[in-house]
Formats: sequence, C-alpha cells, structure tokens
Amino acid sequence: MGENKLDKPGIVLRALMKGMEVELDGRTYVWLDNFPTQVIGGQQYGIDGLAVKGESFKAGQPIEFGKGEPHYMGSDMSFTRFIKLCEDMPDLDAFGLAGTMALRNMAKKRG
Repeated sequence: MGENKLDKPGIVLRALMKGMEVELDGRTYVWLDNFPTQVIGGQQYGIDGLAVKGESFKAGQPIEFGKGEPHYMGSDMSFTRFIKLCEDMPDLDAFGLAGTMALRNMAKKRG
C-alpha cells in the first residue's frame, strides 16, 4: 500500500499566500505583492513574489535578532530548488505550519 506523504510544498505555498513567514534552509521566506523597495531614476522598483526576510540595522545600533528593521530581498530561487527545500523540511515543521493555518482559519471564522 502507498505511503502517506505530507504535501510539504503545498503546505508551504498556502502558508506563504496567507502572509505567514516560513523557515527554509536557515532563511525566513515571505510572499510579497508589489512591495515597493526603491526608486532609481524616477522608476519605482519592488518585489512581487517570493522574498527572503532579514533585518537591517542603523550605524552604531547593536545587532540583536528581532531588533532591526525588516528588510526584504527578492528571491531568484528556481522552482525545483524551492520544491526540494520544502520536501527537506522536517515533518514536525510542516505539521506546525499546517496547524497554525488551521488555528488561524478557526479564529477567523469565529471573529
């Protein structure tokens, strides 16, 4: 009989589309919709899709995790690489994402 397998890529994509942050391979990924990043020569640039979330710190500011300003970098990761990272995610992390999404849906329906 076939093995029950988690649809980790599906779980990750649904979590990203719901605005959640997802840890993959030591990085935090988010999904951004036309997020403005900079203006160069009068042209507005932005991120529309998968992005890596980090932090930026002002000069002289102590570097402490969670204390900086959010900073995003567009990701040019191939779809094949993305699927591989999702499949390599520990089962417990995938269950955690799925559970968090379920709880958010329940809270949304009640509220």
